[in-house]
Amino acid sequence: MKNISYKRYIETFHILEGRSEEYGYQLKHLLKETENLQDGFSILDIGAGTGQFARSFIEKSKVKTGLYVAIEPSKEHIKSLKKNIASFAGEKNITWGKFTPKTTFKNKFDLIIMSHSIYWFVPNINEHLLNAVRHLSKGGRLIIYMQTFASFCYILNVFLRGADPIYPHRISSREVTKILNEHKIDHDISYLPGTLIADGLFLPKNKKLLDDLISFCIFTEADDLSNSNLKFAEDLCKLLSYKTNAGLKLNLSIAAIAITKKG
Repeated sequence: MKNISYKRYIETFHILEGRSEEYGYQLKHLLKETENLQDGFSILDIGAGTGQFARSFIEKSKVKTGLYVAIEPSKEHIKSLKKNIASFAGEKNITWGKFTPKTTFKNKFDLIIMSHSIYWFVPNINEHLLNAVRHLSKGGRLIIYMQTFASFCYILNVFLRGADPIYPHRISSREVTKILNEHKIDHDISYLPGTLIADGLFLPKNKKLLDDLISFCIFTEADDLSNSNLKFAEDLCKLLSYKTNAGLKLNLSIAAIAITKKG
């Protein structure tokens, strides 16, 4: 299958972003995980996206952030990131670019956040993770948020791209914890609830919306699938959806992987 362009990926990402309910659970988790940080702590935000998550965390944290450093490869997201972090009174440094195994920063960090950015480190996830850990200060924490093997997005990939070499959305928390175990990197993992609002998603008038969401998930244009495979993908999403008092949902469960650098 031909992968979609990064520009197209960002376009389809906005569909998920607008319907996802995962960030509230992530925020609650991150606030609890960082209660013991001291005022003036430093953050490195790898793959910072639009900065909405970081802004919410900084505003709600009981301890004051002293330094915020972000690296983000999307120019569109950089614009939003700068706006979202504009009111932050501490020192900040926002860089447009990709985090690589050779990326360096002049600081060590008390907190490193990788919220759904690890997908872009394939196929060399090992070296990316090791480089991130190298930038932790003693006692610092690296928190990774990513899809689990039970997320509808991952399940779509298992069926439609299961035979393909590893690529961004073909990876789940299971593969990452295996890598950490291989490198004997101590970590804790929590599974957070996460859902995608599916109300109206399966109406005939919203077929393009559903197909764009599928394009995001499988990292290739839904229109490039055979008619039978596209129908299968649409039906699979329907079968994975469930009714709640708050409407129709799709499972978007999130893994929170926490690494602490021992000092």
